[in-house]
Parts: sequence; C-alpha cells; structure tokens
Amino acid sequence: MKPEDGALFSGENAKIELAWSSGHTLKPDECFLVTVRWTERGAQSGTQVCVQATSWFVDGSLHLRADQETDRIYDWSVQVAREESDDGGQVTFTPLSPSGSERSFHWR
Repeated sequence: MKPEDGALFSGENAKIELAWSSGHTLKPDECFLVTVRWTERGAQSGTQVCVQATSWFVDGSLHLRADQETDRIYDWSVQVAREESDDGGQVTFTPLSPSGSERSFHWR
C-alpha cells in the first residue's frame, strides 16, 4: 500500500496517490470503495469514492480540510463493495469485504 503510513504532503497541488493490491477480480457491479476520513472543525468528516482501479488520486478539494489541531491527518481504507442506485438516483454502497487496514497521511 502506498503512500507509507504517516506520509507527509505539502500544498494544494500535491499528487497524493492512494494505492493498494488486491487478489479480487471485480465483477461489473463491484468496485473498490475508498473511504477517507478526517476531523474538520472538531467533528468527524469523510468522503467515499468507488473506483475500478487499485489506486486513486486524492481530490485537491480536500486540502486543508483536516483540522490543524490533528496535524492535518487523513485516515483511509479500502474494501470491495457493490454500488447500487435506488429509484431516486441515490447511490449506496454495500460492503462485500471487510475494510483493509487503515492508514494515514498528513496534508499541510
């Protein structure tokens, strides 16, 4: 997995690639669900993205969202999930595997 746990990145334009390995071959309705969590204004916040590849570049809009008091730490994990949409177009993810080990990075 990369980056190394606890890696430090600087600046809004940092290229932060989260990468992992998997022996699972995705079915057409499956994805790798990447969950990124941080503390923002003292409250837990986060985002999820469903990808077909074994890596994902963190969106620049997350820069400086994590509180300075937490040393701008972001935690992330990956699991296999099924993406589903209801009649109203609301997307949900049904986990198909446990989350992998959680890792973190600092983004100042």
